[in-house]
Amino acid sequence: MKDKAEVESRRLAASIHSLQAQNKLLRHENKGLKAAINTKKKQKKHGKALPLRYLGEYYGGAILYSPRTVQRARDQAAVIQQEEEHLQNL
Repeated sequence: MKDKAEVESRRLAASIHSLQAQNKLLRHENKGLKAAINTKKKQKKHGKALPLRYLGEYYGGAILYSPRTVQRARDQAAVIQQEEEHLQNL
């Protein structure tokens, strides 16, 4: 009787040890996945291009806009976005 109980207690101890190790590994993996999700959420989202118009001919070089032109384009983009939101709410 004593030997049978001892064998069962060893099996039980081994099972508990195995479950504890698996639990620790899964918690570590879960923590890493949560960190990856948080990092992904923190990444900067790409914005939409501003509706800028160039009136001259374009030869493939850089185009510089004045701050006033950029502000007008931002204002126009905000108006367009508000109109889209208004249409979605209807």
